[in-house]
Amino acid sequence: HQAARLCRRAGLSFVLCPDVRLHQFTRGPSLRGIESACSLWELEIIMSQSIAAPAPFVEDDPQVSPWKLSWNLLRKHKVALAGGIFVVLFIIVALSAPVIAPYNPILTDFQQTLKAPSMAHLFGTDHFGRDVMSRIIYGARTSLLIGVFSVLIAAFGGILLGLLGGYFTGWTDTIIMRGMDIMLSFPRILLSILLIAIIGTGMGNIMLAVGLFAIPTYARLV
Repeated sequence: HQAARLCRRAGLSFVLCPDVRLHQFTRGPSLRGIESACSLWELEIIMSQSIAAPAPFVEDDPQVSPWKLSWNLLRKHKVALAGGIFVVLFIIVALSAPVIAPYNPILTDFQQTLKAPSMAHLFGTDHFGRDVMSRIIYGARTSLLIGVFSVLIAAFGGILLGLLGGYFTGWTDTIIMRGMDIMLSFPRILLSILLIAIIGTGMGNIMLAVGLFAIPTYARLV
């Protein structure tokens, strides 16, 4: 198989032979003109355009505020943007539950038990005659409360253990990190259910159980 060569001798001026690369050795194999790089005058045009063009937006520009940078990054990820909108709506519904809930969530009416969805009760009623939609709206407050306090417990415990391990190093860091590895080796939800079964149910115990077993994530991060 013979290597492809130019139609003319390499090393000539691009004015006389524009399809030949400049400064090529005369005795070496060269590319064909159609496969060679762009000519020198085309390269000069490209370089002048790139120099004259305005500098693109750089995400690490110190003049860009962190909030604007975060917003620009969020807009690029449609799924993350949709999730953020859902979380904001969830928080608004939870905080404004007394205003937007059509009924008292604990008020019973045995004449309206197990009603199908209607204009009076959009999600129907349960076996005690309570409005399901009102209970879902008020339930968002409970979910939000458990989530916030669980994260606070996990963040406080994880940051504290991470700082202790990083400051003292040595055996202290080894013991703490190996303990975090043991906790990470088990499913978090399984350990939370086990702890709730031991200490009992209740909102406070649920917050404690969920928060404790989320500590390794923050400890390893710190």
